[in-house]
Amino acid sequence: MTIKITDTDLQSKPEPDIKIAVSDLFTATPPTVSVRRFGRGRMILAGIICGVFVCFIVVGSVLAVLNRGNVYRHPTPTSDPRNTSVGDVRDSATVRLQQEPLKEISIEEITELAKKATVMIVVNTRTGFRAGQSQGTGVAIARSGNSVLIMTNQHVIENGRTYTITLSDGSRYTGNAISLVALPKDRTIDLALMLVEDNEGRIIPSLPIGDYNSIVQGSEVVAFGHPSGLDFTVTRGIVSALRENLFIQTDAVINPGNSGGPLISQTGQLIGINTFVARNTQGIGFALRADYAQKPDLWNTFADITPLWNELLNPNPNPIQLDE
Repeated sequence: MTIKITDTDLQSKPEPDIKIAVSDLFTATPPTVSVRRFGRGRMILAGIICGVFVCFIVVGSVLAVLNRGNVYRHPTPTSDPRNTSVGDVRDSATVRLQQEPLKEISIEEITELAKKATVMIVVNTRTGFRAGQSQGTGVAIARSGNSVLIMTNQHVIENGRTYTITLSDGSRYTGNAISLVALPKDRTIDLALMLVEDNEGRIIPSLPIGDYNSIVQGSEVVAFGHPSGLDFTVTRGIVSALRENLFIQTDAVINPGNSGGPLISQTGQLIGINTFVARNTQGIGFALRADYAQKPDLWNTFADITPLWNELLNPNPNPIQLDE
């Protein structure tokens, strides 16, 4: 394809005559923007709404400050925290602290109580042709008529063929007067219940069982047992910690022979059964929660101990009293 350019095409053509006045550059009309203005009535209405909103904020702040005092204010001495309704705004922990606590008693009084309820358990075992003997501790937790329920550790009485139970005054029960009546369904729970038939009319007082959930970390405790054959030994410590909703960790000294013995609170209540110590440590012992005995559905029973279960499920909330 060939494009031909002639001479006429290269000749210049006259420019069109276009005239623009300088004034034309400043007379262009800008786009019209409509501005909507509020009337006086609307402005007054908006002011009223803002004022009401501010009043709500101020009043709410004042009420919040006043109510803060009501939430944390202790009730008057005449009020009874046991009558607190669900709708009461007081913190439940504060209400618990306001309830009248059990009376704390001295270590000497706890010792006197515990010695009467704590027993020594001697276990005669036989494996094949080999006879053996071991020793541990138990504690009376319920009594109905002549029947006394003793709680101890399962490892204390396992493989036992016969048992001898000795009281702090030297009195003894042997033979058919003693029987194993219950073990936990969960065999990893190292507890056992034994029955003593007190047909000779001896006095074996039982210790009231304390609630595991009311145990306070750092509170004082007392442990009883027969470590290394040293009869009715008492040691003192604190609740170091609560573990796995099952154990009470304590620094009260626990040695072989203490197993099955009571761990007692400052109010004279049985809160734990001394069970084991951590190896290669000092001051780290563990007791199983004593109120496990108040859960019949968790136990396999080998005898009818219904009256004793009833005693455990309806305990006297106050510690046993010292003789006058």
